[in-house]
Amino acid sequence: MNPEELARYQQEESVPALYSFAMQCRRRFLRSADLVGMRGPVIENLRQLGVREPMELRLLIPAWRCLCERYLSERYDRQMTLFEDFYTHVQKDWECFVYHEVLPNLLLDDELVRNVLRAIGGLPSKSPEEAASMVHHYISELAFPGSPQPWDPEEGQG
Repeated sequence: MNPEELARYQQEESVPALYSFAMQCRRRFLRSADLVGMRGPVIENLRQLGVREPMELRLLIPAWRCLCERYLSERYDRQMTLFEDFYTHVQKDWECFVYHEVLPNLLLDDELVRNVLRAIGGLPSKSPEEAASMVHHYISELAFPGSPQPWDPEEGQG
């Protein structure tokens, strides 16, 4: 799978991946609301989002594209073509990166979870576009798990 094929695959997977991530954000928020006994129309609407009510993901597409582009520029390994089952390996590496490294780490940030929910209409927001922009900015600045950090003093030495 060359970079162009991977980019096409990433694009094809955008809606299922974003839906999965948004549902995880929803579950995290609802568990927290249940923990503190929070009730009300906002919580009930959130419970229905993605289950009985449609979920609007389009505002999160730029953040997804940013993640995909960063992966291709920072993590894609052209040397993988040396392996026999290159196509499957690249696809699995991408999926492992997204579903086991990045998304679980994103779920740890309370404000990011709230902004995802604001962007998809799960929580009230004066500007869902601005919430989505914050998600995009967060991903554009995100230090990928396992990658050297730009502030690491060892990084400049080599």
